[in-house]
Amino acid sequence: PVDLAAMLAGRYPEISAYYVPRLVDVAIPNARRLLGAFRAARLPVVFTRHGPLLPDGSDMIARRRRRDGASQESTGTPTLWHRGTFEHEVIAELAPAPGDLVVDKNTSSAFNSTGIEWILRNKGIDTLVLAGMATDMCVETTARDAADRGFKVTADGLPVCPALVASRDDRPDDAVAPDPGPEDSSGDAENSDHSEASLRAAAQSMQ
Repeated sequence: PVDLAAMLAGRYPEISAYYVPRLVDVAIPNARRLLGAFRAARLPVVFTRHGPLLPDGSDMIARRRRRDGASQESTGTPTLWHRGTFEHEVIAELAPAPGDLVVDKNTSSAFNSTGIEWILRNKGIDTLVLAGMATDMCVETTARDAADRGFKVTADGLPVCPALVASRDDRPDDAVAPDPGPEDSSGDAENSDHSEASLRAAAQSMQ
């Protein structure tokens, strides 16, 4: 996150002043809690990484290629980094563990450019718990696509990084938003505790 913080501070100082502390103090610790809860319950974890699969970005849609070209011209860096670069990797604080699945996608929705649906169905997974840094873009798009395909979906609303998946059938709706708790749904510690407890309860119900 240090490199990301430096980039944001240089290019978008006002955004950086809010985003970086939330990233370091809230998002990453909450992501680690969620990962810990899923791994303790022996539930599968899937990470998605977003960016071009090819170094020249030619596998991306035209609009994205134009955006990256404009970013390169104005700042010297792309908006997305391709597979194989440092910036494309999962950060060390949230590194995948042995047995976790890592899926590379070049679209906002993980369902539009990967075989993730086939993998999830092969593993017997019918319910997804999604979380990520851009809740209003990649997380939401993936959640809606998953619901349209018949998966039960909880979009956690916490600004965290991995996509976490659980197989359970105790939710009646195709897409369910969690209770944001007493504060808001922006990732406060109280909400993280609530989410972790809910996930542990769900995990126990499956055992």
